[in-house]
Amino acid sequence: MMATFTVVPVVTNPATQKLQGVINVTAGDTYIIDPTVSVGITFNPPAGTPLGTTVSYNIQINAANASAGTAQRLITLGDQTTANITIAPGVNAGRYDFGGGTVDGANYTIGAGATTGDLQLGDGGNGSLTTVTSSVTLGDGATVAGQITGGAGADTLTVGTNVTVTEAINLGAGAASGTFGTGFSAQSFAASGAGAKTFDFSNTTTFTGTGASVSIASTNAPVSVDFDDNLSTNGTISVSSSTGAATLDIGANLKTGNATLHTGGAISVVGGGTGSANMLTIGLDAQVNGAITINGSGGTNTLTIGDSSEVYGFIYANGTNSAATVTIGDLSTVTGDIYANSGGTLALGNIDNSVTVGDGTTTGSIFVNGLYSDNTVSVGLASTVGNLYFGTDGTVSQTDPTSGQVLTMADNSTAGLIYLTASNSTFDVTFGTGVTTNAIYGYGYNSDYNVSIPDDFTANGYVYFGSTNSTTDVTIGNNAVINTGALDISGSDVTTLIGDGLSVQYFASFGDLNGATDVTIGQGANIGGALYANGSTVDFTAGPDFDVSGYAYLNDANATYTIDIGPGSDIGGGFYANGFNSDVTLTTGDNFIVSLDAYIGGTDGTTTVTLGSGSSIGTVLNVGGDTVNFTAGTGLTTGGAVTFGDAVSLSTTVNLTGPTVFGGLLDVNGDQIIFNGGPNLTVNGPAYFTNDGGTSTIVLGDNTTINGLADFAAPNQDVSLTIGTNVTIGTIYGDTTGTGSFNMTTGDDFTFANFYGGTTDNDEHVTIGKNWTMTGSGVYDAGTGNDTLILGTTADRSSTNYIYGGESANDNDVLTFRLNAADQASFTTAALAAGWTLNPDGTFKTTNGAGAHIQLTWQGQVINYWESVAFCFAQGTEISTDAGPVKVEDLRPGSMVLTMDRGYQPVAWIGGRQLSGADLQRKPNLRPIRIAAGALGHGLPTADLVVSPQHRVLVRSRLSERMFSDREVLIAAKHLVGLPGITVAEEMDGVSYWHFLFEQHEIVYSNGAPTESLFTGPEALKALTPDQQQEILTLFPELSETDAVLNGDRLIPARTIVPGRLARSFTRRATKRGASDVLSPV
Repeated sequence: MMATFTVVPVVTNPATQKLQGVINVTAGDTYIIDPTVSVGITFNPPAGTPLGTTVSYNIQINAANASAGTAQRLITLGDQTTANITIAPGVNAGRYDFGGGTVDGANYTIGAGATTGDLQLGDGGNGSLTTVTSSVTLGDGATVAGQITGGAGADTLTVGTNVTVTEAINLGAGAASGTFGTGFSAQSFAASGAGAKTFDFSNTTTFTGTGASVSIASTNAPVSVDFDDNLSTNGTISVSSSTGAATLDIGANLKTGNATLHTGGAISVVGGGTGSANMLTIGLDAQVNGAITINGSGGTNTLTIGDSSEVYGFIYANGTNSAATVTIGDLSTVTGDIYANSGGTLALGNIDNSVTVGDGTTTGSIFVNGLYSDNTVSVGLASTVGNLYFGTDGTVSQTDPTSGQVLTMADNSTAGLIYLTASNSTFDVTFGTGVTTNAIYGYGYNSDYNVSIPDDFTANGYVYFGSTNSTTDVTIGNNAVINTGALDISGSDVTTLIGDGLSVQYFASFGDLNGATDVTIGQGANIGGALYANGSTVDFTAGPDFDVSGYAYLNDANATYTIDIGPGSDIGGGFYANGFNSDVTLTTGDNFIVSLDAYIGGTDGTTTVTLGSGSSIGTVLNVGGDTVNFTAGTGLTTGGAVTFGDAVSLSTTVNLTGPTVFGGLLDVNGDQIIFNGGPNLTVNGPAYFTNDGGTSTIVLGDNTTINGLADFAAPNQDVSLTIGTNVTIGTIYGDTTGTGSFNMTTGDDFTFANFYGGTTDNDEHVTIGKNWTMTGSGVYDAGTGNDTLILGTTADRSSTNYIYGGESANDNDVLTFRLNAADQASFTTAALAAGWTLNPDGTFKTTNGAGAHIQLTWQGQVINYWESVAFCFAQGTEISTDAGPVKVEDLRPGSMVLTMDRGYQPVAWIGGRQLSGADLQRKPNLRPIRIAAGALGHGLPTADLVVSPQHRVLVRSRLSERMFSDREVLIAAKHLVGLPGITVAEEMDGVSYWHFLFEQHEIVYSNGAPTESLFTGPEALKALTPDQQQEILTLFPELSETDAVLNGDRLIPARTIVPGRLARSFTRRATKRGASDVLSPV
């Protein structure tokens, strides 16, 4: 039967009292400690209690100890006992310390408002064979004026509100759990050893001790700790499990460590075991004065920190083979670095790590550079982070990228150095507007980069994306600025799109030596250093006002370059797009400026260049390649020499709009040369046109000046040179040796110093317009071969000129002067006086009876070594053009002539042929036909029109409609002879026939009358020299394909061509009807 005893200093009733000191308890008895107890009490089991047996008993304290003195009264709980201790509510039992023994178990119930001293929980005791559960229940407002100590057993704490433990709580080595009411306070809290640990703390928990304020660990089971809001500790917090998950959940307003020195308040959550999910959650407005560590092994580590929090230390979430997720709330601060850089293994695969930084938050550097890891970093709006490290290889195979790396930075966020250097990875980088970084190093080997950066990006250092074997896709918005650094976007496949206003302080580089590179840059870009664009295929586009302060290198070998640069662009150094064996297409807008050299096109390849108006090259311009096509708008200037093509070029075509100024020599090379210099070309040096056995078609427009020689000397070269009006050239070399030929036609007001023809038997055909000048004591030496020179009238007789036809005995050189009547008479007198003989055909024999040449000096011109000399008047037929009536001999390729059917059309080719009186005597069928003014009716032609016999005239009449079913037909001039006013011009002792071609057969206006342009039928071709025929076939190669073409079947005539018999029948019938019917009104 259970009994109740009162423990007293002096026993007066043994039946109800026990003497203080040592008491052997009886199971189930209750012992009430009298307030007068003056010494410690020890409770032991009854003598002879078997091992493994526990005796349970009860202890009550119902009143405060009132004995004299202040010494503590130790209540010792003996071995093999389980004590159930109750302190009545409101009782101050602070003088009692429970412990000192090896009690198996102890269960405390501390009443509300009560006070106690130290509490020792059961530890299994020496005699215990099993683990005994102990517990503490603390009522609201209770105080433990000391410490709570646990043992090996499982301990449970139930704590009411506003409970205070003045010293530490150490729950020993067993399982433990507890719930704590609001306002709990202790010096520190510890739980360790085996068994699960679960604790739940309500609001406003305080730990006043320094050092390890909270330390909860298990060697073999999970640990879970939950603190509501307002946790405050002067020391550290540690939660760990060796084999299970560790979870720590802390509410808002956490304070740890020294808030002044920002030290001593670290938090650590460490879990263990494969698959453990470790978690640390910290609410908003926290202040952690120390490092935060969450690094369990083999599982997951999740750290969440609420808004407006402060962490004064590092964050470590880098357990071995554990995925880490770190989230930091808005408006927070982390003064140290963040490590979420756990990695996987080749066997386990990649580990996923994630760091999220909230809006307006500041942190140190972030490390997500673990081996075999997929990593994500997200930086919030207007946040600031230190350096970012995306680290090592994704896989050792180094073949296909397998690791995924994601970086997101929101608007107006800031980062230090960003290292995106993981190998074998795919990087997805997305920035918001206004992001600022110190530098970006994105050059992981074999890694791909997908980058999106909108407007107002700033980097205060280098920016690299891509490396060898990378596929790199980068988009950067408007107004990007790279200060004290360079922009380098590399890879085997590069696509780059950059908006307006890019500014790079140092160089900009795109692509690698091999691969495809596609770059588009908006307007107003400024590169402070050099520009590099590399790849096997490069498409480079820059908008208007693209400025490069240094050199531009777009010159990989064996590549294809397509370069498009907008107007107003400026290259501060040289421009090099001259890779060996590369094809280059360069197009620029107006006012493209290169301050130094420009080398475009390499030794081989095809080069196409189109420069806008106002372009300028500071020194040398060199355009090379197998095939060269160069076009420049108005106002091109260079400060040095200009070269088009090279010794191995197959074809070189140059079109200059003019005015153009070359600051040095001009060197044009190619097996085939087409050079259109345009008007107002100035070459401040010599000009060389060189090919190997091909053809050269050269046009020097009006007002051209070559301040040096012009050399066309090359083996087997055929040269067609057309020179406009008011052109000045130094010495001309037309020595096209071997089988070459030289044909030159100039406009009026041509000035030159000397002319030297071929030294072998090549032929020169030269026609010089009116008012020509040969400066100084100039020499015209036609050289060997059968040479022809036609000289227009000139009033310049200020110096002695020497005009030589060449001294070869086999020459047949012909010199023709176009003279007015007075000069003709003067020339005849001088020639006869010198001993020349006037032939019946109007030419002069220039040798004596022994065959020696006789020199003639006439008006300052020394003339010698010509086999035939003649003079004639130019025909002067006026052709209607956009500039008004122009004499036929003054037309040039490109002249816009009015046609009846298609308005103004450009002349494609023009040529002339001189026939002497002797020629006309030998071939009277070539004598010209004169159509008198008005002979065609209605006042047409407006002046006498002289044409070749086969030249066709438009006939429009009712008679032609009846005869040929066409109101308008073309009839050869010779078939109209017999009509009033149309006759053979028997009186003409020589004639110059001129022919011009369009892209198709046209009707033009000659002295106002409608006549045909050149039609390449057999009769018309016979009227041309072989060189002229070849020139036409070069311009119109389709004419040489079949005989049918030369017979006129290929080209379509502008009107029906009436054959000879029918044409003569028309003339006979028209004669009877009157000439007014030949050209009736429309």
